[in-house]
Order: sequence, then structure tokens, then C-alpha cells
Amino acid sequence: MIIWGAIWGAVFGLFADGGWYGFGVVPGAILGALAGLTLRSAVDSRVAAQLKRAGTSAPAARVLAEPITAPRTTAAAAAVPEPTGQAVDIDLSAPSASASAMAAAATDVTTAPLPQSRPTRRVPPPPKPTSGPAGPSGPSVADQAIVRAKDWLFGGNTVARLGALLLFIGLAFLARFAVEQGLVPPQLRLAGIGLVAIVLLVIGFRLREKKAGYALTLQGAGVAILYLTLFAAFRLYGFLPAAMAFGLMVAVCAGSALLAVLQDSRALAVIGVAGGFLAPILASTGQGDHVALFSYYTVLNLGILAVAWRKDWRLLNLVGFVFTFGIATVWGVLRYRPEQFASTQPFLALFFVLYVAIAVLFAHRRATRLGDPVDATLVFGVPLIGFGLQAGLVRHLEYGLAFSALALALFYLLLAAALLQRRRDEQRLLSESFIALGVIFATVAVPLALDARWTTAAWALEGAAIIWVGLRQQRQLARTFGLLLLAGAGLAFVQHLAYRPPQNWPVANADFFGALLLAASAIFVSRQWSVHHGAPGTEKRTGFAAVEQSLAAPLFLYGFAWWLGALWLELTRVQMGAAGFVLPVFAPADRLLPLMAGFALSSAVAGRFGVRRDWPVATWPAYALAPVLLAFAVLGTLEFRHLFEHYGWICWPLAITMHLLVLRWLDAREPARWFTAAHALGVMLLIFLAGSVAVELIDRARLWNTSWGPAAAVTGLAVLLVGVGALAISRPMQARWPMDRFARAYGWYGLLPVALLVFLGALLTSLSQRGDAAPLPYVPLVNPTDLSVLLAAATLWQWRERLLASGWPLPSQLRERPVALATIGALLFVWLNTVWLRIVHHFFGVVWDGRRLFESFLVQAGYALLWTATAVALMVFASRRGARAPWLVGAGLLGLTVLKLALIDLSNAGGTERIVAFIGVGALMLIVGYLAPLPPQMKPAASQAEVA
Repeated sequence: MIIWGAIWGAVFGLFADGGWYGFGVVPGAILGALAGLTLRSAVDSRVAAQLKRAGTSAPAARVLAEPITAPRTTAAAAAVPEPTGQAVDIDLSAPSASASAMAAAATDVTTAPLPQSRPTRRVPPPPKPTSGPAGPSGPSVADQAIVRAKDWLFGGNTVARLGALLLFIGLAFLARFAVEQGLVPPQLRLAGIGLVAIVLLVIGFRLREKKAGYALTLQGAGVAILYLTLFAAFRLYGFLPAAMAFGLMVAVCAGSALLAVLQDSRALAVIGVAGGFLAPILASTGQGDHVALFSYYTVLNLGILAVAWRKDWRLLNLVGFVFTFGIATVWGVLRYRPEQFASTQPFLALFFVLYVAIAVLFAHRRATRLGDPVDATLVFGVPLIGFGLQAGLVRHLEYGLAFSALALALFYLLLAAALLQRRRDEQRLLSESFIALGVIFATVAVPLALDARWTTAAWALEGAAIIWVGLRQQRQLARTFGLLLLAGAGLAFVQHLAYRPPQNWPVANADFFGALLLAASAIFVSRQWSVHHGAPGTEKRTGFAAVEQSLAAPLFLYGFAWWLGALWLELTRVQMGAAGFVLPVFAPADRLLPLMAGFALSSAVAGRFGVRRDWPVATWPAYALAPVLLAFAVLGTLEFRHLFEHYGWICWPLAITMHLLVLRWLDAREPARWFTAAHALGVMLLIFLAGSVAVELIDRARLWNTSWGPAAAVTGLAVLLVGVGALAISRPMQARWPMDRFARAYGWYGLLPVALLVFLGALLTSLSQRGDAAPLPYVPLVNPTDLSVLLAAATLWQWRERLLASGWPLPSQLRERPVALATIGALLFVWLNTVWLRIVHHFFGVVWDGRRLFESFLVQAGYALLWTATAVALMVFASRRGARAPWLVGAGLLGLTVLKLALIDLSNAGGTERIVAFIGVGALMLIVGYLAPLPPQMKPAASQAEVA
């Protein structure tokens, strides 16, 4: 009905003189909404009367008629008698069925039998009230608006409501027609409209006992018409001076408030108070005094406080709060000047104290019926708006906002202490809310002296507090508002970051501390949602509770990201130098590894808390610690000479320690599949750290231009493979953590990349190094290159044998001996070919260049003999052992040798190399023809297994 009143008020505004600049649509919508409040009061009275006739007590009717602010059960169900076995045709699917219709149906259930041919439904017995926790939140705001609009049209005294509305619109049409036609003088028109308003008031007051709802409807319409009449007489026609118009509006306000108190009507009180607040604005000429204005508002707010002493009319309190602080905000933005501080500050402090007192009185009166109620809008809205206005008042004072925050902290903490001393359990939630506000303002008091970004941080803290109270009180709207406040605070803070002034204080600056409070607010709300709604998957939620349950984990990650952002803001902080220049505190290269150390320490703390408090999402950063450290190692390898510069000598030991602690703490839980990967990634991290140190040492020794550098790298990888493999796979070590449960993660998953690096390193070393062992002379097979390759091949074979002995489930390619032999054999074959290249280079003077070596007939002849000798060895070995596969490999290599002779060696006309190649290959082939002319026969599977 409020929406309908606003719509029809806006319609009336269109017909009034002046259009958008005269009466206007906006004031018409406001006064129409206030008239709708009066109509809703009629509905409440009508419902109460119907319930009274049905046998429901007056307190129960009042509870049904008032908005619910905390989970409770009502006595409405008790008014419906149990079914007597007769069928009742009631539409149970209509959510907007009024309480009067239900009561009337229950009363007539035994006296109005239905025809037998009509489909019937049994009325189930009303559910018994339970004392357990409240269920999911009710319908959404849009659904409630639709239901209320339907109730307004089809429930209660519809005729009276429509009549009052039509009368109001008809008078507006009549006034406009008279103005357009010039039929009646303006004074007479206004007098007639005012007389109609007075008649409505008198009739409504006389009918207050016979027909309460009808009477309140008439009185509300009369008050609205009087306000419009006075406004038109002053602003549109100028018939009344400003002082007289203001006085008459105040009189209307006082009269409507008196009528509201006499008839216990909240709607009339709201209309009267709203008119009282609008009176000085409607009667303003633009030359008013702010002291007089705020003095008048002080009187109105004292009246609201007096009503709050006897009545728990929350809507009246909210109307006063919105008008007082809304008008004060508009005046402060448009008119306030620093020299007006002394005459403005007392009023702001007084308004703040008044509405805190109203919030306390509301909680005190509601506590006897609802148990632990808190008006979150006033409790948290008053400090939020008040603190924003205070920031505007003291912006010209250096530490004004900081001292204001400190004063608010002391005020709330002392008020909470006073409430706790009374030891009233029903006000414990209010006391806890004041304690939270006191802690919030005490937290931001000092940083507020440094930067204005703390306004957004305060929004985040207020949003967290509102969500906390909304969870305790089961108020969906409050939680929604708090969530929006959190999101808005983050966006506002990001916008402020575009203009970062120098910050000379480490940590105690607006950038770091503001981001820290944003992070703390988000993590606190995530924790409250997780505790309130349970861990994800434990219980199926619906509605808004399901949204909160699904947002708990993302909100924690959002808060954790803000904490990392706070660290990054501190690392990128700039300060004013001695010569007036802006200088960064940390060089760009010095920021990466400290951020990594901060992430490692933060992940460890969060993981420890998550394990001890059974909060899974808090352990997520800990599970991600290993890949994040590995990513930082890769970035450091690309950016730095080695990983232990730029504070790496501090950051990496700290990060590795946190990594091990995290693995130990998380291992207390049931490890997931990703946990095994975290252990394996630790080996890869060790590779990067050890490799970075090795590369730096080789570089400082200037060994990269010799064979010692690559050989040392391959040897180091082989030693790492053997060392970690022995530690992980040896049986005596399996009794200790982490090898007792994660030996396979280290011995197989962790070492598999190491084995690949060993293989590729040995292969590249063989192909690229010429075997220079300076200052030692070159000796075939006994030089750094050849020895490192042989060590790599032996290490890979030994690692495979240990894996097979461990009994772990391994890939079939690793278990099959021919595959392993082929892999190691391929590496050794490439190495053997490069041995010949190094011999030719050192002893025959062929330049170490790929094109020169390929064009050398000496190299080609040596390859022909080497390949043939290798083929002969394979084929003879296969024939003796009865293995068919090696013979086929040798035969293929022999065929490749013949093809090379025909395509390459044959072109060396007159060269001795060609002669040697052909003769040598031919002789070797003759030997093969004699010893192993045919491949061995295939053996049974059992025999093959024995050979393998």
C-alpha cells in the first residue's frame, strides 16, 4: 500500500500547478507513501478485530500485525480449531490469504457443510511451535511487495481504502480544473480543500471506537490533505508568510502525533513526524538559520524519544533517523563552512546520542516479547552516517577524525559495560554489538590520522558487524545490506588506490592498514557464514541461506587476497625523500621474494587455524603453497641471477620451513590426492633452489665455456636423483614422516621430473660438449663430458631398479625391461657417436662445428665402422641369448649403415676414408653372417619372462 500511495501521490503531483517545478512528482510520491502507511494501519486494525472475534487474544493480534524482527512463534495458529472431519474448501496455496479469512473459515467449519460432489481438501492441523533455531529466511522483498499489494487490493476494508484514495485524487482533479477554468478564487479553493481535510479528521476521530481501521484511514487522508493545502498556500500562491506556514505545519505535526498516541496508531505518528520534518523545508525561503533548523529538529527527536519510551514503533524511529541525518547530510554538503563548526558539532553529537538511546529503548521494550532483539539499522546505521558527517565537520582539523573515532570507541565501550552490568540476558546481543562498534572505532582511530581511505575501511567493518547481527537475529535484509557494504568498500578502496600519496610510516599507513581491515572484515564474515550454515555439503540450504553458504569460501579467498594486497601495497610504498623527491621504499627487484615469504607465512597461519577449527576453506592457501612457491622460483630464475639474492637468503628458508610445517599439519587430516602432489612439488622446488645455486657457482667459476660446467650440472642432478631416491625408496626409512605415507610422492612423482632432466641433460651434454677438460688433457672416455653421461645412464638405471623393488604401482612402460633398455641404449648410442666426434676433433684437428664434422669423410667412415660394430655386437648377443628384438635392432642399424655408405661415403672419390669404411663394414657383416645370420625364433611367454 505504501507503493500504491507513492504512485497515486506522484499522479496527483502531475496535476498540481507548477509541474515538476511547483508541487512536483517527488513530494507527491512522498506524501502518498505516508498516506499508504495510514491505509496499512487500517489493515492491521481490521486483522486484529477479526482475530478478536475469532477468539484470538489482543496481544497475539498485535504480534501478527507488527513486523517480525526476530524468530518467534505466534499464537495465530492457536486461534484455528482442529478439523472435525468435515471437508473445507480453502485455497491453501495462496500465500496472501489474510488472517481474518482463515479465522472465519475456521469458525464456520462445523456449520457450513459442502456439497458432496465438490472436490474437498482436508485442513491439516496447525504445526506445533518449536523452540529450535529459526529456519531459512522468508520470501524476498519483491515477493513481499507483491503479496502486500494483493492484500491491499483484496484484503481488509477495500472499499474504505479505495474511497479515501479516490476522494483524494478527485479533490486534486477538482482543484486543477478550477484553476484552469478560473471558476473559483484560489483562496476559496484552498479553504474548501482544507475544510474537507478537517471534516475527514473529525469524522475519523469520532469513528475511532466503532470502526478503527476506517477511522484511521480518514484521519491519515485528512492530515495529508492539510499538509498539501498549507504547502500550496505558501509556495504556489504566496497567501501565507513563511513563519505562519511553518507554524501551521508544526501544529499539524503535533496534532497528528497526539492523535496517534491517543489511538495507538503508528501510521498516524509516522505521517505527523514526516510532515514535521518536511515543514521547515516546504516553508523555507532559502534564508534560514541552521541553528534554528537543528533546534527544531532536536525538539522533534525528543518527541520521538518520548514515544520510544512507551512504544516500540520501529518505523517511527526509522523515519526520524532518515529525515534527521538525511537533511543534515544535504545541508552539510551544500551549506556547511568550517567557521560553523562550533554551532554544528553539538547538534550532531546530540542527534547521535538521541538515536543511540532510541535503539536501546527499542531493544529494551522488544526484549520482553521477542528475546534479544536489535534494530540493526539504528545500531549500525547511526555510527556509520554519524561518523561520515563527523568526517565532514572536522576535515579542516589535522587529527579531528582520529579523535572522533577514539571518542566513539570510548562511548560504545562504556555503554556496553553499563548494559552488561545490568546482567539482562535479553540485551546481550545489543551489548555485544556495542562492544564490536567500540573495538572497530578503537582500531581505526590511529590510522584515521594518516589517510581518508579509512572511511571505506570503516564501511567494511560496519558491513561485517551488520552481517554478524543479521545472522544472530535471522534478518535477511540486514545481511544483504552488510554484504553490499563490503563490496562497496572494496570498490571504493580500489578507486582511491589510483591516487597514492607518499607514506612515510611503515605499516601504520592508510594503504596497508585499510587493506588489512578490508581483509579482516571479509574473513570474519566468511567464518560467521561457515559456522552458521555449516560446512559445504553437510546440509542442503535454500533461499538466501544457500547463497550465503555458497559465498562463504569465495569471501574467504577475497579477504585473503586483500591481505596479500596489503602486503603488496606496503612493498610498493613510496615516501618523501630528504631532498623532496618521491622515492620507493623497496626496489622493484626486492619486492617479489618478500611477497612470496608473506604468502607462505600467511598460508601456514591460515592452514593451522583451518585444521584446528575444522574450517576447510582456510586450508586452501596452504594446499596451494607448493605450486605458488614453485611459480615464484620460476619467476625468480627468469628475473634474477640466482634465487638467493634480493632478500632470497631470508625468504627461501622461511618459505621452505612454512612448507614443511604446512605439510605436517595438513597430514593430520585425511590427505587428499592433491596433498600427494604438494609433497612431490617440494622436490621440484628443491631442484630450482639447488640448480640456482649450482648455476651461480659455475658462472662465477667461469666454467660454462668448458666441459666442466655442463658436466657438473648433470652430475648434480644425478646425485639429487640418487640421494632423494635412496631416502624415499629405502625400506628402513619408511617408518618416519613423511616417508611413512608419502614415499611414493617423493620417490616416483617427485623424482620423475628429475629423471627427465638427467636424461635430457646427458643428451644435450653429449651433443654440445667437445670434451675440453682444461687444464687437464683430453682423454677419451675419461673426461668430464663422458663421465657425466655414463653417470647419468647408470643413475637412471639404478633409479628404475629401486622403483621396481619398491612394489609401488608403476606405468607398464617403466616395468617392461625392453623399453628401459631401449631408452638407456638410445642415450648410450648417441653418446658413443659423440665420443668419436670428440676424438676426431682433438686428435685429427676437425673443427668442432656441425657442418664441418658432417662434411668430414673421416667422421663418416668412422660412423660406418662404429655402427657396423654396434650392429654386430647386438646381433651376436641376441643370437647367443635367443632374444629376437636386439637382433632386429642390429639388423636395422646395419641396413642404415649400408644406406649411408651408398648416399654419403660413396661420394668420397679417391678418399681413403671411403675404402676403410667399405672394407670395415663388409668384414663386420661377414662376421655377422657367420655368427648370427637369422633372427632367433620366438620363445614361449614363460621363457620370455625368464629371459627378461
